Amino acid sequence: MDKKTEAEGNGTPEQENAEEKSNFIVRCTNFVNTALETGFSRFGLLVGTHPGKTIAVTLIFALLCLSGLVRFEQESRGEKLWVEQSSQYVTDQNWVRDHFPTRIRYIQILLKGSDVLTPNGLKQMLNVDKMVQGMLANDSNSALHWKNRRFDTPTQSLIELWPGLDATTVDSMTKDDILRIVNEDPLISPTRNRNISIDSYLSGISKNSTQHIVQASVARMTYFQKFDVVLDKSTGMWKDEYGTQWEKEFAVVIRQTSFPGYEVFYSTLESFVKAGLDAIGNDYGLLFSGYALIITYVAFQLGKFSRLKHKVWLAAVGIIMVGLAFAVAMGLCAGAGVIYGPVHSILPFLMLGIGVDDLFVIIQTWDNVCMEQTKIQESVPEKISRTMKHAGVAITVTSFTDICAFLIGATTVLPALRSFCIYAGVGILMLYIYAATFFVAFLTIDAKRQEMNRDACCCFRLPDDWQPMACSNKRFLNDVLKRFGKIILTIPGKVIVVLLTGTLFGFGLYGILQLDQNFDPDWFLPRDSDEFLFRQNFRQFFPSHGAKTAVYVGKVDYFAEQKNLHALYDKMRWDSTIQESSVVSWYDHFITHLKNDPVKKTYLTNENIVSNETFFYDNLRQFLDGDGLAYKSSFDYNNNTMEIKGTRFLMSHKNIMETKKQIEAMDNIRQKATSVYFQSSKTTFSKTAFVFGDEYIRWQTNRIVGEELFRNLILAGVCVFLVTLFLIANLWTCLMVLMCVGFSLTNICGYMYYWDLSIDMIISTILVISLGFAVDYSGHIGHAFMAARKGTRNDRALTAISEIGPAVLNGGISTFLAFCLLAGSKSYAFQTFFKVFFLVVSIGLFHGLVFLPVLLSIIGPRAYLETESPTPEKANEEECSNSSASSTTEGDSTPKKNKVHVEYKSCSEGKEDGNISIENLNYVAS
Repeated sequence: MDKKTEAEGNGTPEQENAEEKSNFIVRCTNFVNTALETGFSRFGLLVGTHPGKTIAVTLIFALLCLSGLVRFEQESRGEKLWVEQSSQYVTDQNWVRDHFPTRIRYIQILLKGSDVLTPNGLKQMLNVDKMVQGMLANDSNSALHWKNRRFDTPTQSLIELWPGLDATTVDSMTKDDILRIVNEDPLISPTRNRNISIDSYLSGISKNSTQHIVQASVARMTYFQKFDVVLDKSTGMWKDEYGTQWEKEFAVVIRQTSFPGYEVFYSTLESFVKAGLDAIGNDYGLLFSGYALIITYVAFQLGKFSRLKHKVWLAAVGIIMVGLAFAVAMGLCAGAGVIYGPVHSILPFLMLGIGVDDLFVIIQTWDNVCMEQTKIQESVPEKISRTMKHAGVAITVTSFTDICAFLIGATTVLPALRSFCIYAGVGILMLYIYAATFFVAFLTIDAKRQEMNRDACCCFRLPDDWQPMACSNKRFLNDVLKRFGKIILTIPGKVIVVLLTGTLFGFGLYGILQLDQNFDPDWFLPRDSDEFLFRQNFRQFFPSHGAKTAVYVGKVDYFAEQKNLHALYDKMRWDSTIQESSVVSWYDHFITHLKNDPVKKTYLTNENIVSNETFFYDNLRQFLDGDGLAYKSSFDYNNNTMEIKGTRFLMSHKNIMETKKQIEAMDNIRQKATSVYFQSSKTTFSKTAFVFGDEYIRWQTNRIVGEELFRNLILAGVCVFLVTLFLIANLWTCLMVLMCVGFSLTNICGYMYYWDLSIDMIISTILVISLGFAVDYSGHIGHAFMAARKGTRNDRALTAISEIGPAVLNGGISTFLAFCLLAGSKSYAFQTFFKVFFLVVSIGLFHGLVFLPVLLSIIGPRAYLETESPTPEKANEEECSNSSASSTTEGDSTPKKNKVHVEYKSCSEGKEDGNISIENLNYVAS
């Protein structure tokens, strides 16, 4: 090999040596790399010498950390997971729960047929009502009886237009009788004594030439059940034992009941929760099968196909190592008081994917060490030392970049994502520690077993004349990747790779510009579930009906604030995102009640304002006990003094599907409510009205999830670059690694658009995880390129592909295997996992194994300087160096300390050859 080739065309060895000494960055690079490689070499020697003690210490440490689980706290409440705790939503929610603690469970039923405005249609509605009223009526627990479960708000259905309706009355009615009542204008409910909108009860309406209703195909019935929740501290969930039990029985009965001539669809809170859990639970088998595939793949790929060198038990140790690291992380985080949420259930997969990647890197490096032919026989601890010299630095680079990326994610305002990132960061740190100690210790034991010629399965000694099959020693994946590397590192290959990368990036960039932020809870429901069928029909026949909400007024002088109450009602009623007919104002109905009384209406001014304070409060009390009884649940007052602490107007948004428009609607209605200022309020909070609805938690989260994702990825990218710069210790290589990571994330997000995905809470979490995988795929190749000391850039890039490429590829394949079976899942969450991780693995591997080596072969920097290991290799090198030095020019007896230029000579033959085995190399200072 001539000097020009070795210097890669950058000058003479003497010039390079001078540059090395004068270049501060290069000196820093060599200092950091020397320190890391020397430190891991010594650490590997320590573990390799004392494997039993290492295993004992790691197990004791794990047991100590598990004690932290006594403080384990699980949290499932959405408001504690997906909303910033200092946000307006949390403040409003706390006030609402203090003043209106009894919430509502909605039971909605659709009766669908050719025509529901017939005596038979009315009879079927009556049958539904009878079924609801009689549900669990014979149960010994009276708390389950409907009269005790029913909320104060009357049932909303067409049958309320006929008070006291029964089957006998219906039999005597004709279709014309029904149409006459339905077409009354105004249509007033005798049950609730107020105007109602027929569009809220009927759909599929047909009208005649005079615009009178003659037919309707769908009738809607709504029942209101008390929602008496208590916090289950073991799961962190709100639970309503009686409400859940009642709705479970209701689902069973309504499915068993026939309604001749009609289809019935229903929706309850329990049916929604059950459908979502069933969607995931039914496919857990696919996920666990994926884990089994990973374990099987690792067992086959870690070793070789021979009785002596297969590593099935070592693969099992690797899986145990991941389990130990996960358990330790759980104990440490729980002990520190970090909450555990539902999204944390994917942590085992994340840790398995990253942990297996570390195992492959260590084993690949071990195989590379074992393949080198040494003149002096090395002991197992010395081989472990040389293994950790390179593998230790490699897993340090990827592990610490992953850790820092997750620690940046832990600064988010979303508690669920913050907690997940803390658990993930600690988990990866534990994986790193246990891979370098626990797994390497067992690798040492397995190596000693192999050295003693013992069977890898049952450990009995093999016959002295036993020989493995010739094919068992072949490294097929290394050979395949080496051939592949030679193809892409040709000039045509490089051109094709660069053009392909640019094309992929262009399409990815276009996709990311088109990517929308959207989320729909219906995505989580199986298509054949009762809940999904109801929602599908509801959106078809009642498209204008959306999220329920309410506007709240606090402790004010309601008599003095009557103008503001009028103004508030008008602002809500005329808002473009609110259904006008859905706004239910107790004050408006109270004024109407006074108008209808000849004596009481004399107390009203021309502006419909009560003129006397005593009259106002006395009649309001009478109204709530009489005609306005349905509004009593909209008041919070002191039973003794009748002092009003708060009131509300109930209403509903129009059906808004787009996330952006939902956020705009929430902000707009909030702004209108806060614009109404109450001078009489004695507290700061009650100075203005405010709007609150349970659906706002999702809208509030969607508002910040996109911003948080962008922020976290940018900050994590900066952090990854800085950590990679320190560990790889070369600015130019780190920039190229960061570019590959950036290209990967851009393409992952961009191609999500082509796969009909959008940004939501699940995908935001997965994208944070994907950053770690993208760093792994590119970081290993970047470090391997810098660690390859021999040859041109092309040679070093090829070395990186063939030597560490198999570990990177195996890590990617094992990650993909975990989710490949989810391609056939019916669950939106699992389908999303499959799609995004397919993109993560395929795009990440392309940039790590294809684009980065090509980039490095074109503009990559020089390699690290060679460092010495505390093994017999050092003695061998010195011996060869002295021998070679004696053959140099006489008089040049001064030893050179800075070994920059390297010649490769055989100790035995004293001439240049192409053998690159470490044991045959003689490092001669130029």
